[in-house]
Amino acid sequence: MFKALIQSTFIVFILGFLISCKQKQDNPMVTAIEGIEAVDTTTAIADFFPVTDFIKGQVYEIKNNHINPLMITNNGFKLDSVYLKMEELDAAVASFLDPVIDGSNLKEAFTQTSFKDATLNKITFNHTPTIMHPVGNPLKTWNVYIDPESNKISGIYILKITAGKGTEHLNWIADKKCTQQLLKDDKLVYERSIIWNFDEND
Repeated sequence: MFKALIQSTFIVFILGFLISCKQKQDNPMVTAIEGIEAVDTTTAIADFFPVTDFIKGQVYEIKNNHINPLMITNNGFKLDSVYLKMEELDAAVASFLDPVIDGSNLKEAFTQTSFKDATLNKITFNHTPTIMHPVGNPLKTWNVYIDPESNKISGIYILKITAGKGTEHLNWIADKKCTQQLLKDDKLVYERSIIWNFDEND
């Protein structure tokens, strides 16, 4: 049921994007630059894609399929690897889930734009802070990537900067793995990969 809810939300999100594309085609002021096709989605899509629910859905699938993900940690000096237990998974991906990114809670604090990158063959929804962005909010930007051939979410990127902790670069590759990189004073604290799809051809 959880997966079906995410899929229905995604369909609504894609429909919004298609509407914005049609508006772009009717607007002669929008042009392609170096393989990147800009699309203004400010009025076409009322809500943002619920990133947090999507990631929770992925975690649910991992648990439901009884997969023990492999976590590889690099602290700049050595590599450590360990298979996560089911009860350890939530804590391991906690950075991806806080703060919550849903369909409406950040609309005043962020602006959403989209473009199709012909080089990467991805549709990217980019979110940047507005003047209403709270000073203490660690969330600085995030991207949602869509595969235009399958019309499925292919990945998510989140940038967080937390006082006293540092800068976090978070990448979620749908149905495969996620990576977390923490930097402090421009130095690597750790880089962590969690892999649950071990098919090299996937």
